[in-house]
Amino acid sequence: MSVAHDLQTIVADLSVAIAGRQTFGRTELDRLRRRLGDVAKEAQRGETQGVVLRTIADDVIGAIDAGVINLQGVATSARERMGVA
Repeated sequence: MSVAHDLQTIVADLSVAIAGRQTFGRTELDRLRRRLGDVAKEAQRGETQGVVLRTIADDVIGAIDAGVINLQGVATSARERMGVA
């Protein structure tokens, strides 16, 4: 599930609990803490992945601008690997 969906679920569960005047014991609070921790880890992974992809894209664009990458050669190689003539 997406981070946004997980957070919406947690907020909805908390809203229901507040509306119902439910109290949270140690177990419920620990469960909530773990759920929030999992969401935070997932968000961090997504952010890290985005930074890595942006860095790679910047490097590729820089190499193209510098004429280091032969785009026609890359395209030919990709076609050969895919078995496309």
